[in-house]
Amino acid sequence: MKIVSKFLFHFTLLIVLNSCNGTGARVIFKNAPNVTDYRIFENDSLVASPKPYHFSKQKSNIDIPDYNQWILAKNDFKAENFEDFLDETKTTAFLVIKDDTIVYESYHNGYDADSFLQVFSVTKAFTATLAGIAIEEGKIKSIEQPVSDFIPEFAEDERKDIRIKDLLQMTSGLKFTDHEQVLRLGRMYYNKEALHFMQKTKMKYEPSTHFAYSSMTSLILGICIERACGQSYTSYLQEKLWTPLGMQNDGLVNVSKRDRVAHAFGGLSTNALDLAKFGRLYLNKGHWEGQQIISEEWANAAGKRDTTEGSFWGYNRGFWLHTYDYRGEYYKDEHDSPVPAPEVMDMTDFTAIGYRGEIVYVNPDYNMIVVRLGTSESDIVWNKSLLKLVTLMNNH
Repeated sequence: MKIVSKFLFHFTLLIVLNSCNGTGARVIFKNAPNVTDYRIFENDSLVASPKPYHFSKQKSNIDIPDYNQWILAKNDFKAENFEDFLDETKTTAFLVIKDDTIVYESYHNGYDADSFLQVFSVTKAFTATLAGIAIEEGKIKSIEQPVSDFIPEFAEDERKDIRIKDLLQMTSGLKFTDHEQVLRLGRMYYNKEALHFMQKTKMKYEPSTHFAYSSMTSLILGICIERACGQSYTSYLQEKLWTPLGMQNDGLVNVSKRDRVAHAFGGLSTNALDLAKFGRLYLNKGHWEGQQIISEEWANAAGKRDTTEGSFWGYNRGFWLHTYDYRGEYYKDEHDSPVPAPEVMDMTDFTAIGYRGEIVYVNPDYNMIVVRLGTSESDIVWNKSLLKLVTLMNNH
């Protein structure tokens, strides 16, 4: 869940105290979102797979190129080596996996291989994946199915034209944008009645005309999945991903207290090794140890830029694709919007990204996965930095 600076977050939260139902007071009391927020929410539990998958490991870590060569950041760091750099940047886990082998693994700041933390908007990629599975199973007819089929209230007003695709691509047109409405984002995050809060959300644009990054759309997508499948978000996640992918640790999904609506936008808590398995699923085009967990078409979409019906070329079905700009220049299109240079449009790497700098980076060209977790992003542009890292590692 990527939002503006902590200062602005705290400042706007002061205004929330004037809001109804006591949500504002809860926001101020709980403060800015933290990777240990699973401790303050109600949760549904995920149980470790009875047949855990384990990556191969090298006997020792490879040498990571000098971080000054690949880190893109606002700050100058004082660390003399990469391990100290991970400490300084409040990193808790850093994994590099190539050809199904862990070539670098390191844990910091009081965390170890079994520690989990809340991964915020990385959850959105899991939610989109579950939608893809539900479509493959016929529980959701297609990405074109109206959301009103699952939320009847939407059929009664201008929200009737929102489709599942619009939730996946952040083109719903709803008047809810994370970066511009921090106040409402905080109210949604801590709300005890998420369903009621969702139902009050109005429209700003026609669906399928504008991209606006919105945690509300992922919340709604989670509700659609539950209603389409007739089971809770967490139980579907357990059945379709957690158990089949051999997740070796338990996990949690935050839910709102009174109506137990899953925080499908940012409520998953897990660890680095299990996140790497999710990355491996996409790296392998949806295949997993002899099973087709998600369709190849769905898996391949993560690395394809969609510019249709208002979609943003840098985002597709829960993943970000704008990792490449150090290799190519931006130019402006006819709408004065930045777009990638033509020579990099065929790049296929992508990332799932969370608010505190949680990253699952997947690079099919080099058959690599990088996972970074931390308690802060430390003003580092991790997605673009990791492309630069793996490029250096493979051209050294």
